[in-house]
Amino acid sequence: SMSANSSALNKAREVKQKNDKKRREKTKRLVDKVQILLKKKSLSVTEACRKVGIATEKYYRYLKAEKSA
Repeated sequence: SMSANSSALNKAREVKQKNDKKRREKTKRLVDKVQILLKKKSLSVTEACRKVGIATEKYYRYLKAEKSA
């Protein structure tokens, strides 16, 4: 039926939003750690990202998205 389908779609959308939110929060934590390292130690962005375990591209993508948000 149509309504069962739309409720399944809504459920899927909810799950996706929750997962996206979790992913954003995790990325934010990693980005914050990178920025702390950059302030405290004289590391390059690449070195700091490597230490924290985030791809440099992801780090820059996050910052860019934050700026435009």
